[in-house]
Amino acid sequence: MQQRLPGYAGIAGIRLLEYLTERHGELFTSDEAIEGARILGISSSHAYKLFHELTQSGYLRRLPKGLYVVQSPIAGGVAPHSFAIATHLVRPSAISHWSALHHWGLVDQVPFVVTASTPKVVVTPDMRRPATSAPARGREHAAWVIDGIRYEFIRIRARDMFGIEEVWVDSRTQIPMFDKERALLDAFVQVRGFGAGGLGEQILSDHWQEIDREKVLRYAETMERPQALARIRSALARTAAAQPAIAV
Repeated sequence: MQQRLPGYAGIAGIRLLEYLTERHGELFTSDEAIEGARILGISSSHAYKLFHELTQSGYLRRLPKGLYVVQSPIAGGVAPHSFAIATHLVRPSAISHWSALHHWGLVDQVPFVVTASTPKVVVTPDMRRPATSAPARGREHAAWVIDGIRYEFIRIRARDMFGIEEVWVDSRTQIPMFDKERALLDAFVQVRGFGAGGLGEQILSDHWQEIDREKVLRYAETMERPQALARIRSALARTAAAQPAIAV
């Protein structure tokens, strides 16, 4: 990292950075940064100049979608959690699918990508390129690759953005994530996306006492997808039959 910039610009930049880190942690958006500058009496034009200087001097790093990561002792040397990056890249969004299932301990396999669901239409740079220039997988879902981590966003209906919990991923960062039952529901609704039609039923079998089966059914009814609801009811009946000591 380069030395702190001298003079007023450097002092103002560090003051702004300290304020933003205290308020938002080590990850914040350009809009949050501009709002913080306004509160400190710094004009937008001067704030952008400070962001540029802080980036050039190594205090900040700019990510896609107008995100900034603090890269200095001000952040305590803590890197932002990948889930925090994902849910900042697209708002609203919630960690879902394999990422949520693994977080809740419902699957052992560590996901190769960070996956989130959103009702927004997301367009990434790769999606703007000619079809022959990007691998087929890259076009299945909107995605960014940051520091070697792939972030995929799956578009869902706005009405299906329910069952969301605020989960702590570090001492000062909470992120939206589908709860156990909502994450499990997707294994029945989006069967192809999990590469195995029996995953949902396997999770029910392995974590029978941890899953709120009534909530899963209620979620499925709320989503109004008859085929998924039928699959869940059949899976619950088969799993219950294999564990007769436990009522459905």
